[in-house]
Parts: sequence; structure tokens; C-alpha cells
Amino acid sequence: MSHQTAVAKMTPAAERIASTIADIRRRNAVVAQIKGAMWAKECSGETIRAVADYCRENQLDATRHVEILGGRIYLTANFYEERGAPLVQSGAVVIEEPLHINADDRLDKLATADGPNAEWAKAESAKRARLRIEFNVPESAKGAVIQRLTVTATGRAVVGVNWCGGTSKRDPVGEAEPSKTAVTRAARRAWKQIAAVLPDYGAQVLPLEASARVAIREEVALQEPVPSSSGFAPRLAAGEYGDDDTGELPLITHNDEPLEGSAHA
Repeated sequence: MSHQTAVAKMTPAAERIASTIADIRRRNAVVAQIKGAMWAKECSGETIRAVADYCRENQLDATRHVEILGGRIYLTANFYEERGAPLVQSGAVVIEEPLHINADDRLDKLATADGPNAEWAKAESAKRARLRIEFNVPESAKGAVIQRLTVTATGRAVVGVNWCGGTSKRDPVGEAEPSKTAVTRAARRAWKQIAAVLPDYGAQVLPLEASARVAIREEVALQEPVPSSSGFAPRLAAGEYGDDDTGELPLITHNDEPLEGSAHA
């Protein structure tokens, strides 16, 4: 009997069983991918399965488009940037280079040494310090970044700021690669604000953000369990993913008032 004939003679019940088995195999494959991610090392099996289901249902790459922090799913900068790529390609949104504002011992050494870079180092160190004060960035942060995106049609810009590493918060990814992580998280914050400014872009990302907020209903993921009257993980501190879902208004500036140290300054 040929394979085609065997398939054609499958009963509806057998087809349902085969479909279920195929779904389980696909889910297991996603689960295996997730377990290799750094953020998944302290996640429970239930959390990993919930992430796998969320990614399959929304056609997301579990290793590139999501992370877990504070017991919740967060869409990564890769997700927002990929959805926003057509806006960048068309010129509707202009991306500036990320601006690093964390304290850096190398600047202090250059500033106190004789040489052609001393004055530059003093100015750079002072500029970073002013921006850390302006955006309330901790001095201890190992990585701190400002990311600016300009909406061409209005001439206005949104600004995403993030810092990580060197704090008391449990953040393995941020501690391992503070500069790289601050860059991607600052970009994520900026793109989230673009979703509030450009309706078509918002229609792509906001529904996935809403479903991510309810995809996991357990308290323990990357943080230690802390008693909470709500039964959910405590809110994350400023500078991590958690505080960009508090309803704060986007930080918008005019192009004729660029951030100090940005490409337009």
C-alpha cells in the first residue's frame, strides 16, 4: 500500500491524533530551544512551556523575540526592530547611534594623564555625568544607554533610556553583558514609544504586548519569590524592563532641541 493511500484512508480520529502528536513535537522543539537561552536557566518547566506556547501561537522566534524577567514575558529589541524595519527603510523613522552615558574609569585615566585626549576625556566624562543626572541613572550602572528615534513626518523624537549591571537586582543577562544589554533594552523602550506614535506600527506590536502580559501566571522566574498581596512577581525597579509598562508618557523632543552628545548636537 502506498503512503498516499495510507494517508487517504486515515480516519478523522487518527488524523486528530496525528495532528496532536505533530503539535507536541513542535512544542517540544521550541522548549528545547528556550532551555538553551541564558534567561531560561532559572525558569520552571511550566514557565518554559508557557513561553513556547506563546511563541508558537504568535509565530515568534523563541530564542530571539522573547525573554523572561521578573516572571513575565518581554518582547525583545529584535522583535520591535524587525517589525519597524519597513519604517526605517522608507525613511519614516530615523535611528540615531546609541549614546553610552555610564561612568567609565578609562575616561578618568585619560582626563588625568598628559596627552591630546585629556580635554576630550574631561568633556566626555562631564557630559555623561550630566545625562546620568538628567535621566536619574545610577552611578554604579555598568552599562547605560540613550537611544533616540526620530519620526520624520513630525520632526519629533522619542528617547529610550536603559541601564543595567552593577545594581542589586537579579539580572544575569544584564550583569554578563551590561553595555550590549543596555543598548538593546534602550532600543526596545524607544520602539515601544513609536508604537504609541505611529498607529500602524502599534497595531502590529501592541496586541502581542497585551497577550504577553497574561501568558505566564506564576511568580518565580528569574527573581527569588517575594511575598506579594497580588500573588504575582514584584514590580521591577527603574532601569529594567518592568518600569516601561507603568503608563509613563513617551519622552518626546523636537529635532531642534537634540540631546547633548547626540548626532544632531
